[in-house]
Amino acid sequence: MINLHGYVASFVGIAPSTNPEVVVLVALFNPKAGSHEGGAIAAPVVSQILGETLPYIGVAPDNVNVYDNQNSFKTTSLPDVKNKSLQDAKDLLKSLGFTVHVNGSADFSSLVVEQNPKPGILLLNDADVYLYADNADEKTYVQVPNFKGMTALEAINSAKSKNLNLVLNGSGVVVSQDTASNLNVEVGSIITLTLQSQLDGGH
Repeated sequence: MINLHGYVASFVGIAPSTNPEVVVLVALFNPKAGSHEGGAIAAPVVSQILGETLPYIGVAPDNVNVYDNQNSFKTTSLPDVKNKSLQDAKDLLKSLGFTVHVNGSADFSSLVVEQNPKPGILLLNDADVYLYADNADEKTYVQVPNFKGMTALEAINSAKSKNLNLVLNGSGVVVSQDTASNLNVEVGSIITLTLQSQLDGGH
């Protein structure tokens, strides 16, 4: 029996954002997990359902809009551009809404031998993608900020200033990050943040 006086944690995913074909709503009634935030416990279920459903119906898992009770962020699946020319890879990634960086002084006819982040990850709009060719310069490293206590938008802006990418789980303010602050990581790296509401209660 459903406890009508408990929490309802919900999350919605729509894909693709242009001419949507799939809408997934997950509602968890009176969840027993530590968190009751939809973004923390229902969003991973939505992500898994979309990840398994979209390939089955022949839809690329890109341009997914995810919503919780506070924010809406557009994400796009990062394609594999290895072995494409730098110019073709740059044009493709820019057309998908990514910010593209070409490390080194390679000619744009050179082939991409490495990219960061790796392909297949769902990235926020305007995410930073780094491309490397054979004669690329050495990789650049930056220090990870302390995101704890930031809102989602504050964290996104802070990460952008460092040319880092984020995966956001939950809503509210950041309570944890999977990569320690002050650690040096390669530009374009992904930091996963867990956010929770500042409210302790409510239905």
